[in-house]
Amino acid sequence: MLLQTSMTAFLPPNLLSLFAARPPVPYLPPVDEGKKALPPYSGLSAYISQFEDPATVDYSKVSGPVETKEKRAARLQQEHEARARARIAKELEKCAFSLLIIRV
Repeated sequence: MLLQTSMTAFLPPNLLSLFAARPPVPYLPPVDEGKKALPPYSGLSAYISQFEDPATVDYSKVSGPVETKEKRAARLQQEHEARARARIAKELEKCAFSLLIIRV
């Protein structure tokens, strides 16, 4: 039969103090501030005059043209190809002599 000893028995006093029981938190009764006067509930009708009239708003200026997935993919493909062509042209300028082909 194994004797059960707690690991805290082997700790130094400064660490044992971390496991010591603390006094309970004292009970304080809730603070009674009285009932606060809240403003009455109101709807949105008081604020409708502050919104813009939908008939006068030009939505084309608010949001730009919408790009579909297909158009975006095509645009990105073209941009990628243009970057690749520019990179290849730059590499060709660097190593022009290595591209000479000698036919016999």
